[in-house]
Amino acid sequence: MKIYFAARMGRKAEIERYASHMRSRGANVVSKWHTPGNHAMNDAADDCERHDFAIDDLESVESANVLIVFTEDPKTAHTLSIMSYGGRFVELGYCLGLNKRRVAPAIIVIIGPHENVFVYLRGVKRYSRWNDFLQAFDAGSSGWKAYAAL
Repeated sequence: MKIYFAARMGRKAEIERYASHMRSRGANVVSKWHTPGNHAMNDAADDCERHDFAIDDLESVESANVLIVFTEDPKTAHTLSIMSYGGRFVELGYCLGLNKRRVAPAIIVIIGPHENVFVYLRGVKRYSRWNDFLQAFDAGSSGWKAYAAL
């Protein structure tokens, strides 16, 4: 199973912990943006570096057969001064587009609240919290045992 994690940049450390959970279960985590020492979108990056970051992320999304997107509560995110570039929705949209032409579409998982209409699409699995997803994965419910072998 090849997993790509998509979330806002401010959740890097949290996402790396979740990636570790999945690695310990035998998954190949193909997203790199959250790993320590890997690319970081910051003000010091020039346009060429940002281009390379984007290409790397899109290629990683293409190689994944599971996309896990972490959403935010749209009613409170702006009041928490959360800096968000919205890249996770580019990654989600890219994966949705790829799925239209794939023989074996990637599994899309949303963790968090319904942030926009695209998380309501049929076939998108949604869990309120990471622990809910992990419990379903570990129990093999929702067909996760079959996906774990990918």
